[in-house]
Amino acid sequence: MKLLKDLFSRYPAAVAAGGTAVFAAAAGLYATLFTNLPSFDPKYAVYLDVANFYWIQLWADPGLFPKDPLAAWYLSRIQTFCTELPWIWVTSLFMRITPYTLGLRFLTALACAAGALLVFRLAARSAARPAITAVLFTVYFLSMDTFFGVPRVYGLLAFLAFLVAVEEKRFLLLPFLMVLSLLAYPIAALGAAFSALLVPLFFRADFADRRLLARYAAAMAAAGLLCVVAIWGSAAGEGIGRALQAGNGFEAYKLYQFVDRPLDTRNPLHLLAYFVLNLNEYGRLYPVMSALLALAAAAGALARPGWLFLPVSVKLSLAGALAAFAALYVLHPVSASRQTVFAVPLALVFLAADGLRRLGRGRLRTLAVAAPAALLFAALYLRLGLRESFRDYAPAYDYLAALPRDAVVAGHPRSRLLMGVPIFARRQAFLIDEHRDQYLMYLHGGADFDARRAALVSALYSATPDGACALGPAYGVTHIVMEDGNYSREYLDWAPTYPRETEISAIVAAAREPLGFYGHARKRAAFSWKSPRNSGLVFDLSECRKKGGIRLP
Repeated sequence: MKLLKDLFSRYPAAVAAGGTAVFAAAAGLYATLFTNLPSFDPKYAVYLDVANFYWIQLWADPGLFPKDPLAAWYLSRIQTFCTELPWIWVTSLFMRITPYTLGLRFLTALACAAGALLVFRLAARSAARPAITAVLFTVYFLSMDTFFGVPRVYGLLAFLAFLVAVEEKRFLLLPFLMVLSLLAYPIAALGAAFSALLVPLFFRADFADRRLLARYAAAMAAAGLLCVVAIWGSAAGEGIGRALQAGNGFEAYKLYQFVDRPLDTRNPLHLLAYFVLNLNEYGRLYPVMSALLALAAAAGALARPGWLFLPVSVKLSLAGALAAFAALYVLHPVSASRQTVFAVPLALVFLAADGLRRLGRGRLRTLAVAAPAALLFAALYLRLGLRESFRDYAPAYDYLAALPRDAVVAGHPRSRLLMGVPIFARRQAFLIDEHRDQYLMYLHGGADFDARRAALVSALYSATPDGACALGPAYGVTHIVMEDGNYSREYLDWAPTYPRETEISAIVAAAREPLGFYGHARKRAAFSWKSPRNSGLVFDLSECRKKGGIRLP
């Protein structure tokens, strides 16, 4: 006991930092294990965005997905010199566990702990308790998608490291942390670049020394050259440039998020909505947590009037993020909004922490904030969190996992079941709407994707199996998954009312008998399943080749 007492009395900051890291890791692990059903689901709880990175499994098993054009492109392009290779390699280490979502849980927990420690260090100079600030940071950023997706989780850590260096006036390190931001999360790196350029303005007294200014300019020039090399070697940069030049709706689906009609980015009111919503994958918990933090900040400001505290590094990051937002908005609004995804929420964290300090008159204990924050987050996350359960599809995944490795599985292009096929069955999914941007960036563009999608939807809602059978010789499809819900009257009535389903509703309306193939497949299903919230079947296209079976058109 005396040893523990001595430890706490001699190293209070170290103990507080360690406790904060443990709290953050536990919160991160909790957020990956529970879904918004709510349910405890260690295996099948999934944040949907990670399904887009199924191809990273190739670094552990190059024989996966032998017919997948996206997987083939990634494996051939991301070689020795590629800007994205470091974060892909690190992520692949965590994804060696099957299913790879299990490994990504540990990545989230470690990243939460690292992020909380960086915020603790960043807040050490503020009047608010560093541990309280780190606790608020953890629960707030877990209400977003930041800790669940790659590479943005690496981008956040690079961003926080940049701010710590600013706060500690390690100026000559900043240009190279700017490069690290580009390597970690290229799409949000412009904000770091603007912040680095603005450093001399925020620290005029320090940069009155012309020798420091000259050394900083030289470091910025060297870092700029490294950035040019990194951009030249970036697969994502190359792909985004190609997609933007094509002008055919790169990331256009984000204009529909949280609103009943696409935002008009030329309208100032829509611009405000765009900025506030951030148009990312943030779920329902994010605005609730934002409101609670804003309320804490406002209450503190009213209780003890005066400007709430923001570290100079956070002010700098806000200026850089807003400058990057303004520079990119006309070119690509979605990319512009990404420049603010770290700076604006972090500023709110510090404002709320200072508000709580004022409310507690400087005597507020960390436990008095951490305990209710943890309980509130745990309760709200079960209803409003970003995780979804794929457990209802487990019977289908077990069947599909037993198919040959070169099997290609098709289904409804917006099917969640299909998104999980490369994760839980480790088989190729023919076409998923979420992969459209990757086609735009890396393959033959939107026209090829749209042609495949039209052929698929026409086959799924056709009077005869002929269209489905044609998918085999045309695209290598071997099996079709058909979920009963996609053929229900409720779905067919709803589809015309949703902007992203207009093509499907048009094909259904034009079909002579849109449920004809579905009825045929039910009679000849190779496999069927029924779960509490989902049911369906798997149709084997080898039926098309059987004697007396379906004839190809």
